[in-house]
Amino acid sequence: MIQNAGFNELELLTIAMAIEDQGMKFYQNGANNTEGRLKQFLLDAAGQEKEHKQVFQTYYNEIKEDKPEGEEEYLFDHDVTSYLKAMAEKAVFNKAPSEGQEAFKDLKSSVLYAIKSEALTIDIYTKMYEGAKRQDIKDLLKRLIDEEKSHLGYFKSVLKEIE
Repeated sequence: MIQNAGFNELELLTIAMAIEDQGMKFYQNGANNTEGRLKQFLLDAAGQEKEHKQVFQTYYNEIKEDKPEGEEEYLFDHDVTSYLKAMAEKAVFNKAPSEGQEAFKDLKSSVLYAIKSEALTIDIYTKMYEGAKRQDIKDLLKRLIDEEKSHLGYFKSVLKEIE
């Protein structure tokens, strides 16, 4: 699990973008290999992840513009960026092929996986919220936590509907 080890706002946003990007790719991959209602569910989930990533990217760009030249330059180091993305991917969307295939075998499996992923994402964003120093980032994370909770509720309602 990602613990806030003194990450600054740009680092937190880099992690958040990686989580959303990985989720989007995961769900798109599933949609490419399924059809019908399951495919639509996965496409909808991918769309939600894409929207979140775009929101984070906008905040990232705004904060980066306000930073003095070179202050956050190390974030663009390939090793640092890869490390932050790997942390995010490991935390939420495990890349183990057997689990990925299992998540796409039917609608119920996909919904259960989405519920698990949303719950983990909420936990990570909550940790990020607790460690954020800037109020605008706290406000953004709070809004996204609430949105993720809404998605979690939606996925749970889909599960009830299909059981």
